[in-house]
Amino acid sequence: MSSMATKLFNTAEVESSDAQALVAVKKLEETVLELVASYEDCAAMAQAIKAVPGVYQSSDQNVHHAGQPMPGEEQEDIVMTSTQMSILNVTCPLTGKPVIELMNPVRCVDCKHIYEKDPVMQYIRTKKPPQCPIAGCPRVLERGKVICDPFLLIEIEELRSSETAAPNATNIDDWTDLNDEDEE
Repeated sequence: MSSMATKLFNTAEVESSDAQALVAVKKLEETVLELVASYEDCAAMAQAIKAVPGVYQSSDQNVHHAGQPMPGEEQEDIVMTSTQMSILNVTCPLTGKPVIELMNPVRCVDCKHIYEKDPVMQYIRTKKPPQCPIAGCPRVLERGKVICDPFLLIEIEELRSSETAAPNATNIDDWTDLNDEDEE
């Protein structure tokens, strides 16, 4: 009988280890299901996070600048067409010539006023201290800071083209009398 008891004990041990293996497999399956659910949650969160920059706009932007693009989102052609506003003076204060007629225009880096190159260089050499000749401008001109920057010629050309496109005040006709003649 002892051999039979030994066989039964061995069989019970094998069955017990098989049962433990089944329990371990069951726990492993449950853990895998939890990981899959967690992964799906993470994937959903990742998609939501990726969508945030498309819909996010700071509350300051909405309150103070509603309808305007966020900084950095401006369209380049809009920025380029607005360069006319950066021309502060329409005549050279030293020569009296309109800026659009200057042969060698230069701009002060500090105050952004525009001058004819030769007269302003002469002004800087002779006037001590060479304060900007535009009335009310406190800047002092320096030889190295009065230059022809890359956008100056473009801005002057845009001003020229807008001047030719704008109607001349002497060519405006008076149409107010036409209605009076029709009523009589």
